Amino acid sequence: MDYAKLREMTGFSFACFTESFLASMAFIVLIRSLRILSCNLEVQLFSCYRG
Repeated sequence: MDYAKLREMTGFSFACFTESFLASMAFIVLIRSLRILSCNLEVQLFSCYRG
């Protein structure tokens, strides 16, 4: 068993996992903020159209 190799592999996979996790979190936050923004725009347009 090559411990250096194993540590290198696990470290790499952990970094990879962390990177993908952060990327997915950022994606979710982006989607959520875009949805909120579009909702606000719709509300403003609707109130302008109605009023």
